[in-house]
Amino acid sequence: MVQRGRGGQFKIPRYGATQLFSYPFTMSHPATLLLNLGSPDSTNIPDVRRYLDEFLSDERVLDMPAWKRKLILKLFILPKRPAEAAEAYREIWTEEGSPLVVTSMKQHKLVS
Repeated sequence: MVQRGRGGQFKIPRYGATQLFSYPFTMSHPATLLLNLGSPDSTNIPDVRRYLDEFLSDERVLDMPAWKRKLILKLFILPKRPAEAAEAYREIWTEEGSPLVVTSMKQHKLVS
């Protein structure tokens, strides 16, 4: 079951496939699942900082106690990494935007 967490974020509990579906599981039509881990809104440092904070705050990305994850993020990662990451994003960013988002949208159109 998907639950809404603090800040409107969705929290998806960890399940194995057998816990999500009852077997025998059959599908009448083929399915495609497209996933992406997100991207900052732009290459500006505040946007990259916000993205890194949201992404790295996820317990499934940094698998450690919340207090330790938050401490590492706030003291070590977020003061320096957003500027470095923003520069790296500038090197790959296109006029259309984030390559990950642009590619995901194109794939979505192709399979829908």
